[in-house]
Amino acid sequence: MLMPPCVVLAKMTNSERAEVAGRDVDQTIVIPTRNDSVRLASCLGSIIEARSRSWNFEVLVMDNSDDAHREAITAAVAACADARVRHVAMTDVGLMAARHQGVELSNGGIVSFIDQDELLLPAWFEGVQACMRDPGVALATGPLVPRY
Repeated sequence: MLMPPCVVLAKMTNSERAEVAGRDVDQTIVIPTRNDSVRLASCLGSIIEARSRSWNFEVLVMDNSDDAHREAITAAVAACADARVRHVAMTDVGLMAARHQGVELSNGGIVSFIDQDELLLPAWFEGVQACMRDPGVALATGPLVPRY
């Protein structure tokens, strides 16, 4: 079943976006996570598999886990063996705190929010890239596969 809850926001102004139209735009993927390293590992795997060679991106894993689960979350991030995937241990707890801090730490002009129980489809990056090249677009969603 496909669902479109993945949200992509542009941090750039329309004039800045017009300047980069027609070329690749950097993107940050923010993944709030809490106590579920197995689902996180699947989510990260789908991102690494779906990646576009022409699109520069980073992934911020915003870790709200209890201390007992933090080591497993850190290990799931390390298992990606990709320097673009970063673990951020949070002191503030909650989904919105994770998203807000992820935006603050992001380096990309586009920020995407993906939950740890979602899997990206192979053409996801290209779809977002095509949408966000249009200076009139400020928000895009989906598709992705939820894994409940």
